[in-house]
Amino acid sequence: SIQVHPSNEYAQAHEHQFGKTEMWYVLDCEEGATLYYGFRHQISREEFARRIEDNTLTEVLNAVPVEKGDLFFIPAGTLHAIRKGIVVAEIQQNSNVTYRTPPKENPDFHGHLAQCPYFTVDAVEGDFELVSDETSFTSVLVLEGEGTLVEESGESLYIRKGESLFVPAGSGLC
Repeated sequence: SIQVHPSNEYAQAHEHQFGKTEMWYVLDCEEGATLYYGFRHQISREEFARRIEDNTLTEVLNAVPVEKGDLFFIPAGTLHAIRKGIVVAEIQQNSNVTYRTPPKENPDFHGHLAQCPYFTVDAVEGDFELVSDETSFTSVLVLEGEGTLVEESGESLYIRKGESLFVPAGSGLC
């Protein structure tokens, strides 16, 4: 489905819920696959409504070619859709409200793959320290290879490609 999620301010005022910002990391895709990300050009509310009614909305959507490893940050208010032949890891703000509005510009993530008040996404290779402090949990998704996660206590856990791990808030250093 073609989706857009509202901002926190709008969703709280009209739905009594939060909006949603999300991101996609392309894990795999068929050759030539595309996804929808915003419009090719600005359209009016009237044209938007007409194109929904006459089933021509996709004619004005921005179809973006994708490759394995691509990243798409999707701020609240950005129209988007995953099309066939694409597998993504989706990191998102918790919300179930969906609307349709034009996209916004992508911000500077200051060295992260994506960063906003709701999540931070980093890509790491090789050895790394993982700190899950009291403020938030950490989610680990292994995209390639394998390794061992070792806790401060000395306990270890073998993880490999395709597996994910949830580290609860306050777990400390791994």
